[in-house]
Amino acid sequence: MDWFEGFHVYGEHGSVVARAFQPWYLRSAEVECFSTADGAYHRPLGADGHVFRRQVEGFADTILTGAPQAGADAQDGLAVVRTLAAIDRSLRTGEAVRPADVAGRV
Repeated sequence: MDWFEGFHVYGEHGSVVARAFQPWYLRSAEVECFSTADGAYHRPLGADGHVFRRQVEGFADTILTGAPQAGADAQDGLAVVRTLAAIDRSLRTGEAVRPADVAGRV
């Protein structure tokens, strides 16, 4: 099968199973939701799997029309970089490093 990342979430009233493929495959994620309310599975249709184009379109819409930013923003990006820097420093030193404690060049 194709390589994918995914998750399973089990809740009191149902569950969700998702498989997200590499973005360069231009495939939409496969998501299946089960609801105990109707005892049925639901699969939302994701017709457009071109992730990078959708991100650029959303960013342009925010700049050009003032639409709310959808998805990650600059603060989220910085948090990811700090987390990666903390992981790197932890591996190099053997010490626990919290992302909030990362200082200097990240």
